[in-house]
Amino acid sequence: MKPQRVVLTTSVCTALLCGIEWCGWHFSVPVLTALLLRAPRIVPATAVLLVGDAAALALTNRKTRWPGIALAGIVALANLAVLVAHVFEPSRPGQFVRGTLLTTGVPSPDTAVAACCVALATAFVSIRRRPWARAGHTLAGLAIAMGTFVDVAHMFGARALYSVSHEVGMSPLAAAAVVLLGFGALSVTPRFSVASILYRPGEGGRLARRFLPFVFGTPLLLAALMAVGLRRGLYTDQAGIAVLVVCLIAALGLVTWRYAKNVNASEIRLERLVQQRTKRLQETLDDVEDFSQALAHDVRGPLINLVQFLKILGEDHGDGLSEDGIDLVTRADGAARRIDVLTQAMLRYGELSRRPFHPRRIDVGTVIEMAVKHARERCSPDARIDVQGPFAEVWADVLALEAVFQELIGNACRFTRPGAAPRITIFGATTPIHYRVSVKDEGPGIDPRFQQRIFRPFEQLSRAPEYAGIGLALARRAMSKMNGRVGVGSDGRSGSVFWIDVPAAPPD
Repeated sequence: MKPQRVVLTTSVCTALLCGIEWCGWHFSVPVLTALLLRAPRIVPATAVLLVGDAAALALTNRKTRWPGIALAGIVALANLAVLVAHVFEPSRPGQFVRGTLLTTGVPSPDTAVAACCVALATAFVSIRRRPWARAGHTLAGLAIAMGTFVDVAHMFGARALYSVSHEVGMSPLAAAAVVLLGFGALSVTPRFSVASILYRPGEGGRLARRFLPFVFGTPLLLAALMAVGLRRGLYTDQAGIAVLVVCLIAALGLVTWRYAKNVNASEIRLERLVQQRTKRLQETLDDVEDFSQALAHDVRGPLINLVQFLKILGEDHGDGLSEDGIDLVTRADGAARRIDVLTQAMLRYGELSRRPFHPRRIDVGTVIEMAVKHARERCSPDARIDVQGPFAEVWADVLALEAVFQELIGNACRFTRPGAAPRITIFGATTPIHYRVSVKDEGPGIDPRFQQRIFRPFEQLSRAPEYAGIGLALARRAMSKMNGRVGVGSDGRSGSVFWIDVPAAPPD
């Protein structure tokens, strides 16, 4: 449903309503005359004003704004002139206006006010600027409320509610036309109005379009049935109210059931769509991982051959090479070994991503002891690793958690101050959801600008050919698969504290 079509449809329907009533009264169409017998008629001036509003509303679909604004302004001035005639009837301006319209009939004040609101609303929304559009939407909402109120008053024959003076009052068809025009004005710039939900392509817009007829149609239908019953003496006022309450309960129950059914259907469709897209995403990720693993594995073979050839070239034919040749061979060997380190890191990362995790309840202290035992083999002999227990039990995969601790402790051993032995402290703390284990070192620290960067694959703050810069990325990946987190805190001057949050209990 496009807003432009709604605007054009409401304009055409308004013209048709005015034409129907005109035909009913002036050509004595029996069916129309019977339907409109007890209702006030639309005088020619009212028909002209409403048709003018409809034409101005239809012109808002044009790219040129000024014709619609000009026509809406003319209609608004004409309605104000009618109000002047009613308010200042004894004065000369009032007598002039009434004398001009006397032969065809003077529109009622109710109709003039409603038509003026519609005209001003159309003029304001035609400007297509947010403040003006908001003012136009307010006037359109006021016109819709007036038209609905008048139609309900006609159903119950409450003359005092649709006529504010001795005039005949506002016609029910004129009130219906005002409601249509007000809704059309809201649709000119829907993104600024409450009608925007009706034009959204998602499930919310679909539900709003389905339930809009219930919101307006059900109360009006029940009111019409009650009014007919009271008018024909089918029941008393008290019985009519009882019937209305029962019908409202049934209608609200039907609407609620329909809404719940649509929401459930939407949830099923959404869940199915999420499953399909998740499956596609997982298939894409698997393809990428398979490709990266195959690439890394296939590249290693030629790399190993290249390293061996360079070694043979340097050992057996090094005497025949110049100094520049030997330098080039040495650089090529270093580059090949560096590529081999990177490919091995890619294989490790892929293996971690593909390996199934088997979380269970484990003791953190036991895992830390195993990690420290392996880490001491890579640290300097004078390194001091202080483990401050006791530690709690967590829900994690043993092998993955041990690998994470080995990476964190190995990092703390590598990055130390010049001439200082590594000093590492490991301690734990309980949080509401996770159990946090921290690894503190006394190294140079990490600048806060780079604290997130170091957890990306192949990112290194200080380049070392023998390392690929994959360790912290592996730690983050492993913690993510165990529903945990990893991070670092440092001021960039006095050491760093790497921490991991491990789930303290299995997920629900």
